Amino acid sequence: MDSQITLQNIVGEYALQGVPEMAAGFKFNKDSSFQFFYIYGASDRKAEGKFEISANKIILQGTKPVGKDFKLLQKKRLGNGFTIQIQFENKMFIRNVVCFFYGSNGTITQETNQDGIATANIETCNKIELIHSYFPDVPTVLDLQDNENNFFELTLNQSLEDVVFDQHIIEKDGNTLICNNIYLFGQNQVRFVKQ
Repeated sequence: MDSQITLQNIVGEYALQGVPEMAAGFKFNKDSSFQFFYIYGASDRKAEGKFEISANKIILQGTKPVGKDFKLLQKKRLGNGFTIQIQFENKMFIRNVVCFFYGSNGTITQETNQDGIATANIETCNKIELIHSYFPDVPTVLDLQDNENNFFELTLNQSLEDVVFDQHIIEKDGNTLICNNIYLFGQNQVRFVKQ
């Protein structure tokens, strides 16, 4: 790793290397702002924010808030089990939302169907986490402690396509940035090379 990271040797554009069928890049500016883009299949994503250098690492703070991809519209008691209903004007986006239902006997994972519905046939549920499979990011969490409702209707926030960088740490090795993001790159560390 570099012996000393400075603003001067960070500024510039960096492109993702070595990941087939995926394009991504960072741009670091002199005013300590950054931009990020990501393209993979039908998923085009972006981020922006500020960065700082601390303990010889680059720390990103993006503008997208953590865990806010979904907005709760209503909750009520309806039937048995626990149900998630996604509403959105573009019906393509209401399917394939991954829902983790955390109950007293373990976790049930369901994806919303073409009608935007996912159901878990369990008696108790302490928490539900939601991640959109087209735009995976830090999950939206519904805390159900002391909750008597079992039906939750949500919509997608416009920030869904953006990427969360919340105190995200990147290391520098020469003209290469080393980054990990489980939602974009799985368990892999990826490299961005200065252009």
